[in-house]
Amino acid sequence: MNAPQITWSWQISLGNITTFAGMVAVASLAWGDVRHSDALQTREIEELKADATRTLARLAASDVADARSDARMVRIEELMTEVREVLRDLNRREQP
Repeated sequence: MNAPQITWSWQISLGNITTFAGMVAVASLAWGDVRHSDALQTREIEELKADATRTLARLAASDVADARSDARMVRIEELMTEVREVLRDLNRREQP
């Protein structure tokens, strides 16, 4: 059994043209999809950066608020200590 002989021909058929046109179309669509995906990812990255910046600003503001409330609590504790001392003095004076 002999294999059929394969020969090279310079003739261009409609099948060759449609195959080439399909390859060009698919390649250009793939390139456009890659560029679109890149643009979407860039936009998402920018949104994440903006969100991270807002979150950091909010955390910094809450740290300032925490520092203020800590300072208030310290002052309240100092006042409570003064009140306790005054009450102790009053109780000592009242005892015979």
